[in-house]
Parts: sequence; C-alpha cells; structure tokens
Amino acid sequence: MDTTKITQVYGLTPDQLVAKLATSIHHFLSSQDSPKEEKVLEDEKLLTRQEASQYLKISLATLNNWSKSGLIKKCKIGNLVRFKEKELQKFIDNN
Repeated sequence: MDTTKITQVYGLTPDQLVAKLATSIHHFLSSQDSPKEEKVLEDEKLLTRQEASQYLKISLATLNNWSKSGLIKKCKIGNLVRFKEKELQKFIDNN
C-alpha cells in the first residue's frame, strides 16, 4: 500500500513556502514538552559508569546488566550514559 501523499500549493514561491513551513515547525516544536527527557537539576550529581560501579561496589558488567534490566535508572545525555547519585543511593537504601 502506497502511503505517499501529494500536496499542491498555489500562490506561493518555493522560498515563501519554506519560510512558512519553518515558522510553523518552529512554533510547533517550541510549544511541545518532551516527556521522554528528564530535566536534570543543577545540584544533582551525575556519575559516569565507572564512578557508579565504584559507588555501588559492583563490576561494570553488573552495572550494565542492572541498567539494561531497569533495576537501576540511567540518564542518556547524547551518547553519554550517566547515573544520578540520588537514584543510586535510593537503590542502596531499598535493597
């Protein structure tokens, strides 16, 4: 099944169309909150994988397994993985 849709626009130059689309997209994106992204507070300490494994006194392999299984929450910042020190402390307190 072909899901391609064709829209024809009359009365606008290509530059005008691009400008209108860019403005509309900008307004739409600026009005949206990203529910997937958690806002990290400035006073929250973020630990690297190495630091988190030392904090928990476990190996990197165990840390990776626990984070993949959801046992420990991780923060993705671009390609970087970080762990909130408060979350690790909660994990220690609850286990």
